[in-house]
Amino acid sequence: MMQPSHMMRTSSFLLALLAALLLPVHSVHARFWDVPDDHPYGEAIDSLMQEGMVRGYPDRSFRADLPVSRAEFVKIVVSSLFSQFVIEKCVGNLSGNKQALEAIRFQDVSYLEWYGPYLCVGVLSEIIEGYPDGKFRPEEGVNFAEAAKILANSFGVLNFERHDIRAKQEVWYKPYVEDLADLKAIPPTIRGFEYPITRGEMAEMIYRLKNAHIAQTLNSRRSLVYDDLADKAPRTPFISKEYKFAMSYPETWPAPYFQKRGIANDGVPITRSDWRFYFGYPSDKCTGYGVCNERNFYLDGYSKLKLEQVVIDFYADGNSKVLEDISEPTFWTLVYEDISPGCSSKRALILTKTFIYRLTGLCATGDATRSRQFDLLLRSFSLIEKK
Repeated sequence: MMQPSHMMRTSSFLLALLAALLLPVHSVHARFWDVPDDHPYGEAIDSLMQEGMVRGYPDRSFRADLPVSRAEFVKIVVSSLFSQFVIEKCVGNLSGNKQALEAIRFQDVSYLEWYGPYLCVGVLSEIIEGYPDGKFRPEEGVNFAEAAKILANSFGVLNFERHDIRAKQEVWYKPYVEDLADLKAIPPTIRGFEYPITRGEMAEMIYRLKNAHIAQTLNSRRSLVYDDLADKAPRTPFISKEYKFAMSYPETWPAPYFQKRGIANDGVPITRSDWRFYFGYPSDKCTGYGVCNERNFYLDGYSKLKLEQVVIDFYADGNSKVLEDISEPTFWTLVYEDISPGCSSKRALILTKTFIYRLTGLCATGDATRSRQFDLLLRSFSLIEKK
């Protein structure tokens, strides 16, 4: 049974969700016109702006989707850790100190540039370094592997046992990525280790690390782990314009199977779905709730249900244990365990203004491989507009 505090949270959140999903969004942050209130990283950008760590462009835009340069990244990381007094005095205080001046010397850097004082502090505090060729490359982008190392060092979240054990036998960035994953600090839009991070992703990662002591701040946000980014298995895209969603599944799986109706006794919502897509291999063994049918994974769609009733039914169901509560700009996702004797399934309710979707991984809770496949299916889910 849900506790009163959870009920109050759910009720207030539901009202906010309904307003976001059912009404057009026009309001924006006063500081940046291109960061709407429902931007996935809007809270982080707004917070860093208020603290003076990020600035926009002359036209009052933030341009969250642009890659962040190495100079910008250093400036913002250093600003989040050191006082402006220390930053401004760094270069001047090195006068006559040949060893320190040599440490901060780069072939392509002038410390008269706007980022010079920040780079000075970053190098001397050993949270940033240049390339083996003696260059810093201030205008180039920062890929995620580089960003993970800088952030893990900057915010003191290194797991030294992990680094000692793996330093010689793993790729150099894996321990740093896992350090960030421990604190749920890897936002879901990160595409891979080698891809440049964006200004929005940079703001989100710093915001999560600065607020790591506030559990709810991180637990309510979807976060990736090392295996999410390391998974290179080919996947096949699947798009349903009629039902307004897209997903991807492993290339080795057979094509999804469509069924016009679901079944009525298959957990919340306790009603037949309008349609069902099966994914994965055929399975004839499952002792979970309901019937296994043709596959281990399936996506149900409901078009006539009211959001309020679905949420009430969900929290009244004693067999559901919430694993993640994720708010995205255009939908709300509840990831949960459907507890049944001998076989607990992993499910996700995806609440939108057009359909309510439910993704199911039968018997996935006790099966690491199947649970991982469920997580990748859910991560690949996106809404599309019917053209």
